[in-house]
Amino acid sequence: MKHQICSQRKACQTLSVCRSHYRKAEKKQPDKAEQAILEASEAKPTWGIRKITSYLRTRHVPPINHKRVERVRRENNLQSYAKRKANRRAKMPAPDSQRKQASSLDEIWSYDFKQDRTREGRRARILVICDEYSHECLLLDSARSYRSSQVRETLARLMETTRRKPRYIRSDNGPEFKNGKLRSWLLEQGIEPIYTQPGSPWQNGYVESLNASLGRELLDREIFENMQHLQTRLEQWRREYNEERPHGSCGNIPPSLYAGQLQPSTLTITKPNF
Repeated sequence: MKHQICSQRKACQTLSVCRSHYRKAEKKQPDKAEQAILEASEAKPTWGIRKITSYLRTRHVPPINHKRVERVRRENNLQSYAKRKANRRAKMPAPDSQRKQASSLDEIWSYDFKQDRTREGRRARILVICDEYSHECLLLDSARSYRSSQVRETLARLMETTRRKPRYIRSDNGPEFKNGKLRSWLLEQGIEPIYTQPGSPWQNGYVESLNASLGRELLDREIFENMQHLQTRLEQWRREYNEERPHGSCGNIPPSLYAGQLQPSTLTITKPNF
């Protein structure tokens, strides 16, 4: 039996060592589940607990409990930042056509512009197109400027490439979308344009929500060297958004997986005419 020479208190006092530091247990190395949580949280810094949990449940066996995700993130100071509280405004009554809600895939598409700048400070405009029912991001296309003729050409290219076509397409009242030639072309293709009321962005909420995610997760976090770099990153983010990122409105699965569970539209797509 070993005899204690002096008390722990006296030894720490003599060596000028804090007793709490002496007693502190060695930190355990994270196991595979905790390592997966840390890697996902660091790779997706704007995602919260629910989105990280949904993301890991399809990639980790056994499934990871959301309480464990919350504990690991809290212990490692990986909590995502709080969203700004939106100012609540009274909604103006809108005509029935503007309040139309999508009830099937490819019934209503929405499009809008998002603006950013490249490293040299020059403006870049991004055309964003999404499907309102499946929440898929169908297109992210960037250019220094965007005229209505370019919008028409981009829509035609998208419909020809994807072999999909909406019955309605919703937008704000920007001159690129209300141009007479573009409206006539849409009607020729069997697509009815829907316009929101001026100053009412909530009437185009699906694409506005997509724009917010795009800005928060990509545009606000990176500096783009040139337009090619911007377009490459936009396409990478679009694929990640559709194929990997869980979406709350799709049952916490990616939009592409959700769209694959839906019946495809039976529209006959012909080559668009200019």
